[in-house]
Amino acid sequence: MLLKRAALLVVFLLLYGSVVGCSPSSIPTDTLLAAPQEVKIAGQRYVLETYLSRDFKPGSPPEGAPLTALVWVRALVPPPSLPPLEADRLWVIKGAEVWEADLQGKTLPYLPEEDSVLGKTAEGGPKWAVGSRVEVIIRLLDEKGHAYLLRASEQEIYAVR
Repeated sequence: MLLKRAALLVVFLLLYGSVVGCSPSSIPTDTLLAAPQEVKIAGQRYVLETYLSRDFKPGSPPEGAPLTALVWVRALVPPPSLPPLEADRLWVIKGAEVWEADLQGKTLPYLPEEDSVLGKTAEGGPKWAVGSRVEVIIRLLDEKGHAYLLRASEQEIYAVR
């Protein structure tokens, strides 16, 4: 009987993790939280800007849609030409919970200046409370395939209504 309950608990936890989008991270949380808030790649300094939201507009689920992350990598000094950078992975950390996702596509530029080097999105995150503050980390890859972690701290989750 105890073994059966333990097996049911494991199944529940696996299903719960897949439903809310949280599961053990491929990189230790301590490593992610130690990521810098500014990186220097090929002599250029970059920072991460984010917009995190959950959709509550009519047609969305009654409890709101899962978290969506829009991320922009911004050069502190606009480069004369866009460097060949790629961002492929995202981690959002709220307390002990970690949402890890692939970054996809391009986001629309939101800055009036032309200093966004690239923008990406991730969808289908957890349904964390609007107003929560989280840490956002992305993995950047340069043209030689070198990886850099870049963090934006204390980012707020907004509601789209």
